[in-house]
Amino acid sequence: PNLSREGHWMAAVLACGAGAVISHGCAAVLHSISPTCPEAIHITVPVPGGRSRRRGIVIHRSTTLTRAEVTRRRGIPVTSYRRTLADLGYGPERTRSDLERLFLRICLEHDIPKPEVNVPVGPYTVDFLWRAERLVVEVDGYRYHSDRRAFRSDRARDRYLGGRAFAVLRFADEELEDPPAVAASVKARLP
Repeated sequence: PNLSREGHWMAAVLACGAGAVISHGCAAVLHSISPTCPEAIHITVPVPGGRSRRRGIVIHRSTTLTRAEVTRRRGIPVTSYRRTLADLGYGPERTRSDLERLFLRICLEHDIPKPEVNVPVGPYTVDFLWRAERLVVEVDGYRYHSDRRAFRSDRARDRYLGGRAFAVLRFADEELEDPPAVAASVKARLP
């Protein structure tokens, strides 16, 4: 009963046998990607089957987990940073800026469903799209949005999207320095 969270994670790894590692949401906590983890302990084992179910543990069986995708954090075997992001659906994206990468990290850290990234909507390419919810998020750095032409173009884009029933949220680079506020604004628009 006095075992720490990390102790429970290590016990789960040991209970699942050779090659087992902490993964998914629990790995995100170990890598400081996310402050919260799921109630159940997520473990990935490098085999297609053969492990029995265990209470409180979600077992992910993988035939693609390689040694290069495994590391140790706090002495616990865990999927690598990159593999953890991929397992969570936040693998390498075709982002066009540091601001876009920062926004994706905010989504991950605040349990916001992953958006489509840099996708066309009519004649425009939007930064982030939740298609079913008809929500677009644009992240604007002063460097690329500081002249009259860019200002007019942004307004034309917003009118086009609004005319097609898309809600548009715009965040300036300074606003992204307050992740909880950004996350709250986005979550208010998602079911």
